[in-house]
Amino acid sequence: METFYVTIHSITHAMRAQKLLQEQGIASYMQRDIQHTANQGCNYRLEIRGNRGKAMEILRKNHIRVLGEG
Repeated sequence: METFYVTIHSITHAMRAQKLLQEQGIASYMQRDIQHTANQGCNYRLEIRGNRGKAMEILRKNHIRVLGEG
């Protein structure tokens, strides 16, 4: 199982992403992204535990804009 992070631009989209991933059996944990808040607004970071390719495909198919990965 892989652990990685994605940055999403709003709490609404982060919560939606978390729900979509959970429905597919992928665990994620949401937190405010304080590193990028000053210059990019209120971003949220999801720590995702699961298959990176599958998770990113779920987000893309559901039009969740990912600002960054790590």
